[in-house]
Amino acid sequence: MVGPLKPKSKASGATRRSAVGLIIGAPLLGACAGVQQTLSQFSGSSGSPGASGSPQEPLAVGNGQVKVGLILPLSASGNAAVAAQSMKNAAEMALAEFQNPNIQLLIKDDAGSPQGAQQGTQQALEQGAEMILGPLFAQSVPATAQLARARGVPVIA
Repeated sequence: MVGPLKPKSKASGATRRSAVGLIIGAPLLGACAGVQQTLSQFSGSSGSPGASGSPQEPLAVGNGQVKVGLILPLSASGNAAVAAQSMKNAAEMALAEFQNPNIQLLIKDDAGSPQGAQQGTQQALEQGAEMILGPLFAQSVPATAQLARARGVPVIA
């Protein structure tokens, strides 16, 4: 028999669930919609890093108190960069649609490499990320996981 459910006393539980739902749903939305434009007017970013941009150009979307690191291969070659840009766009769209989100995405480019993922994760953690989403490629996950585990920060990859 299951005992009575006890409600969470912290408001942060709802915020974190919202953040996880937002981030998990955002790439799915981007994949379905095939978004190709950035919402730079919402994000306030100076543009997306590409072939001419720095792989670790700092990008932040939103201005909430809950900081979430998003590690994507934005400057990688081929379809990886296209997929990463779509995921970034979807995350920006989701935040734009969300009423008063208390989330700030710290978008980091890993250039599709484990070293880039480690560097991006380190930067996100230094900026106060409470959760890391990514990296996209399996070979980059151990580098991210090692840093996040040392600080007790969850990773969804």
